[in-house]
Amino acid sequence: MNAFLDPRNAHLIGSMPQSTFVEAFQLLSPAYFIIPYREIHRRFHPSTAKIKGCKDVEVIFDQFATDMISIIKTRQSAGNALCLAEYKHLLDCARAMGNGPMADNIWEGLLNDPTVRPDLQCYNYYMEALVWDRAYTGKERYRLRISPYAYWKRSKYTERAPGWQGYGVKARSVRVKVMGIFKNMTSTGIAGDEATFVNVFLAFTRVGYVKGAKSILKSVWNVDVDALCSNDPNVSPAKRFDRSSPLYPSDRLLFAVAHGFGILSNIPAALQTVEFISRSYNISVPEYVWVELFERAFVISRPNAHYNDQWVIRNGQVPRKFLFEMTTAMASRPYDCPPTIDMCRMLAKASWSQRSLFDCQHFTRVAYSRLVEMRRKRKEARLILERYLSELTLPGGSVDTLGLQSRGFADAVKTYEILRLRTAQYTSVVERLARLLLAFQKWVIEKNDPAWERWHLPRVLEEWQDFLPQTFDHPTTGGTVKFVGKSSWAQQYLTTHKTIPRRRSSLSTEPDFEEEPPELDDDFFWGNYIQKSPLAKVDHFLLNRVFWEVGPGRNYVESEDEILHRRYIPPKGATQDQALDLLLKSPVIPLRTPSVDGGLLPQHPSVHLFIRGLLVYLGVTIQLSLRYDDTKMPSHLLL
Repeated sequence: MNAFLDPRNAHLIGSMPQSTFVEAFQLLSPAYFIIPYREIHRRFHPSTAKIKGCKDVEVIFDQFATDMISIIKTRQSAGNALCLAEYKHLLDCARAMGNGPMADNIWEGLLNDPTVRPDLQCYNYYMEALVWDRAYTGKERYRLRISPYAYWKRSKYTERAPGWQGYGVKARSVRVKVMGIFKNMTSTGIAGDEATFVNVFLAFTRVGYVKGAKSILKSVWNVDVDALCSNDPNVSPAKRFDRSSPLYPSDRLLFAVAHGFGILSNIPAALQTVEFISRSYNISVPEYVWVELFERAFVISRPNAHYNDQWVIRNGQVPRKFLFEMTTAMASRPYDCPPTIDMCRMLAKASWSQRSLFDCQHFTRVAYSRLVEMRRKRKEARLILERYLSELTLPGGSVDTLGLQSRGFADAVKTYEILRLRTAQYTSVVERLARLLLAFQKWVIEKNDPAWERWHLPRVLEEWQDFLPQTFDHPTTGGTVKFVGKSSWAQQYLTTHKTIPRRRSSLSTEPDFEEEPPELDDDFFWGNYIQKSPLAKVDHFLLNRVFWEVGPGRNYVESEDEILHRRYIPPKGATQDQALDLLLKSPVIPLRTPSVDGGLLPQHPSVHLFIRGLLVYLGVTIQLSLRYDDTKMPSHLLL
């Protein structure tokens, strides 16, 4: 990409033989530049990505599209015409980004070029770009479900009243547009394959045309959705195809069914059809299809379902307990698909809605275990990258410029970059779940005690302190507790130390739980690295992708020497009173540098112990407003 965009190579790009240019141009694949980031940002809210300092996916898409068009203009300025392979690759790029306007422009140029004729893959790419237009970026990625309101918003798109962007309905119907392309394709004698009919099926579901979507499955693969949903014992078998047939289904069809019926709020049809196709054609259901099914079920279960389950399902909603049943079925044979971190996030939110504190904590801890696994992969990738970097530094402080051009080094950078971004996304999920645990809720806990903040809240704060900022408010049954410190939710780093945020031991953790050892966070690791390495002075695109700017500034206030860890682990067999006594007698972190307008509580630890014991004895809760410069209020003060 850098070689193509270098102005010094413009003459070389223009004078290349057609076959050589096409072969090099096709190496600029969206599978490398787009799809990995698209999949990560699908679960990354735009505002969260901005706070964490990650490049927004729209910026990535726009930059890639601009670069590709710039290369084509350089090629054409030398008098070279585009061939079919170049048009096809550009359509593939538009498809991967869900860029409908770009696909329209390329298609218009393709049809107006008398020297080329579109083939089946060109038609498929174009239809897919229209079906997924703006479905990967911005808030539009959260607006895919079909409802009367969504249908109205998509039908109102004008320059004065933009409504919702992307694919449209009614006068802007994506179904009409895709069917016109399909008819044009068949009129030229080109027969469709699996991808073709998947695009047509999704175009029908985009506008809520349920009958048409079912007819596609019935006419092509003989899948009768209505008979499957009615549990008809005489369901006709699926149509048989040779495995070499272009219509033999794959996981592409499974995902289309899960997504299509999911946005139509028909989860039973999605599950039944996916299971039937998987069994009929011996296709294993991949993880991303399960995630899609689960996400659609979660979205539909969000509204309060106060009626009986059958009424809810018949009207397009599913009960929340269905999510837990689906999780159990996925984890069992023959699927063996344990919940992903995104599933854990949705299960924790469903548990919170059901006021189940222990279930919410359980899925938060499972999500943290997924984060630990991702950190391990990131560390392995970083160690490989470090070996390459050490080999690039020659004796005397010089740099091996030839080594910078090696494919192994480029692959190591790419692998580490993706794992680093995915780790940031996983960390944001655990932060959201830790925040959810603090959201006011009348938990259904032992003895139905609603005043959970007197016992459970301090342990939650102790366990997830690294994933919480120092400044936040927490409503309780007796008032609001306000924590005021150096960090807040709007900052990149919630912790005030340089180590990775870790789950801590508390009275509520499992007996065999062990904290992760303190480890320097990668942002600060590279910040230290570039201060000592001569590579920091080299302006190279691969090194720039490794050495992200590390400047937390006001977001970071303490050094590693100031990190304090507190553990309250009762002995085995201890009663609740003994555990409370241990908590009351545990050491207290003294307040440091109280601000002028704060410092309402005395600093001496013995006074803290007295206040703590008095509150426990009286059994009261109060509203506290605390202001510190660099210390979060010890969680046990809430007692």
